[in-house]
Amino acid sequence: MKSIRIIACDERGAAAFEASLAWPARVHVERHAELRSPWEDFHERGRPNRLGQGPSANAVQHYADEHREPLELSRRFARDVAAWIKEQRRDAGSDQAGSAMPVFAARRFLGHLRQALAAGNGGIDLRDGELRTMSPADLARHPAIESIVRKACEAHPPLASARRAGEGGSGAD
Repeated sequence: MKSIRIIACDERGAAAFEASLAWPARVHVERHAELRSPWEDFHERGRPNRLGQGPSANAVQHYADEHREPLELSRRFARDVAAWIKEQRRDAGSDQAGSAMPVFAARRFLGHLRQALAAGNGGIDLRDGELRTMSPADLARHPAIESIVRKACEAHPPLASARRAGEGGSGAD
């Protein structure tokens, strides 16, 4: 049975799902792989870091800029996710040849991922959506996932004829 790989990610992790159409009308989704951010608690050890601790006792004391840190850690993880998505695309190989791999990213992470994928996002369909924490059963009922899976399976001739046969058609093309 033809399946399609779908990626869902945010700044904390990414998950790959295999989705297929279970005839006559049900979408089936299974978790295939997962990637967790190694940057989530990266700088929490030894906080607060003081800058400006010079040799003199009256040196100006500053704390490290904590406002830019989450942004930088999201950018780092976006680069990791971009490489992982390309690996998932290669792994899907011939199963998904000719169609773009749908990648759903949370809105706050989408720009970082788009920038990380800018050089080579051929075969990747980047979309806005916070789907990473959803269960496979919930994903199977999500309208966007259902539409993608149905469209991919309709394009596959043996499955389309099997569907027609299952609906009372002859199945012959």
